[in-house]
Amino acid sequence: MSICGAVVVLAILGVAGLAEANHDVPMILWLRLASSTPEAPVWDQRISTYDGLAACQRAVGLALTGRSLQGGKLINKYSEATCLPAGTLPRGKTVAREKAEEEEWQKQQFEQQMKEWRKADLKEVDARVKEQEARAQEEKRARRAEEEKKAQEAKVFVLWMYIVTPIYPSGAWVPTTPYSTDTHFSDLALCKARAQGILSDTGKAVWAKLLEGEVRETTCLLDGTNPPGPIGSGTWQEQTKQTIGISYDQVMEYLSNSFLMERQSPLNNGQDRYMGKTKDGSAVLEIIGDKNNISQASLIVEFPNDVLDPRMTNMLMILRLLKNTVPEHYNIEWVTTALGKVIKPPYDSEIIVKGSKAIEMVPMKTVGILVVTVKHK
Repeated sequence: MSICGAVVVLAILGVAGLAEANHDVPMILWLRLASSTPEAPVWDQRISTYDGLAACQRAVGLALTGRSLQGGKLINKYSEATCLPAGTLPRGKTVAREKAEEEEWQKQQFEQQMKEWRKADLKEVDARVKEQEARAQEEKRARRAEEEKKAQEAKVFVLWMYIVTPIYPSGAWVPTTPYSTDTHFSDLALCKARAQGILSDTGKAVWAKLLEGEVRETTCLLDGTNPPGPIGSGTWQEQTKQTIGISYDQVMEYLSNSFLMERQSPLNNGQDRYMGKTKDGSAVLEIIGDKNNISQASLIVEFPNDVLDPRMTNMLMILRLLKNTVPEHYNIEWVTTALGKVIKPPYDSEIIVKGSKAIEMVPMKTVGILVVTVKHK
């Protein structure tokens, strides 16, 4: 036998031996995408696993007949096929790897874009905060200047009430602050008209519910002049140190931009007191107690005449106050149900107990205000 003949025989035997060796080896059929090049191939894997090389090779012809629609034309989807033992990857990329790389690239692009947006947003927010702070300071200075000017140019009258309550069992004079947004009047007639509204049968009834006592008398006096007789602390809210487990900062969450709060004279029992009102004066917020754990929070808003009244926006402040002070029991359903009762005839007061807290809603239609108080029950 010649050398060439021997080589041919050995080659045939080698192929036969390889085929026999791969007969029971699980094989995977890999197909090169026609859109890729032989230099940079991208392989798609058939899901099926074939028993041996021969079974895999028999599937090659059918797999290469696959078509895909591109540009309105059917073209060959694959241009090359190879069979490899399971666990062996072809040279180049696989569709799964290419997809993973594309997803990773998109993720990196998205994260980079988010960083840029976040950076821009932070700069914008910081600029807005500084602008709001500067505007608030300017408005505060202008407001104080205006108040000083008015005090110099006109006489100011203060509306006082003589009340009898458990706090003042023998009676005491207190100014209507903070429950009236019109405590100070430049017109005596207007002050007397408001006083008459308090003394009306309906007015006395709603104030009695709020004070847990009785309004005996009202008077209008020049600012700086006190009525004869004992003077109350200026607040008739229950003077208790029972706390509600909420901090000052929690109460002011999302409300700090609406109210310019200032520290007031402490109550008779030594508790701290903070008050602030909105720019248009249609809402007043009062917080009593230690800043780390307050005992009471009250929001006084001007009463809306109907649902189209711009002052209906004050109702949103009430929702926020209750969400901040009663977070463990807050539910929009019971809140809106209670508000619906107090802002519509017959304007009855509501007291809702949630856990250890009591929420009082007192409509005072005759003086045009609604008082919402959260305190220990």
